[in-house]
Amino acid sequence: MREVASNSEISSIHPLPDYVKPIHYAIKIMPLLKKDNWTYDGESDIEIQIKQKSNFLVLYAKNLEISDNITIENENGMHQSVNYKIDNETDFLTITFQEELSEGIHTLHLRYRGKVNDEAQGLYRSSYTDIYGENRDKYGHESLWVPKRDRPE
Repeated sequence: MREVASNSEISSIHPLPDYVKPIHYAIKIMPLLKKDNWTYDGESDIEIQIKQKSNFLVLYAKNLEISDNITIENENGMHQSVNYKIDNETDFLTITFQEELSEGIHTLHLRYRGKVNDEAQGLYRSSYTDIYGENRDKYGHESLWVPKRDRPE
């Protein structure tokens, strides 16, 4: 179930809570570069260390549409999220699990969609003129194209 909140219970938290430490990001990005649909699909496995028990996690996820199928796994098994919220003011993604997550190493799995934009934020497109006068597209990225633990300054 997806909720979009403008005043969630975490909107006053800055920076993100520190009880979760990222260890490794495995990221797959599939650009969909159609003329009127500049988007990309993403899939991330984020290895994290949970330092205190909790039934929710908070990540930074600006301008991303998150899939409903968010899971977290450790040596004791896999848990499905029961809810998530995106706070439009802070861009915080809060993922809630029915069970309390134990301390230790876990792998968080998410799927999402983002927009390729022209603003040099996230995954973006730009163009330039080469030495022959031809207009060429180029693509770049800033760190806003994947859900993550840290928030850009």
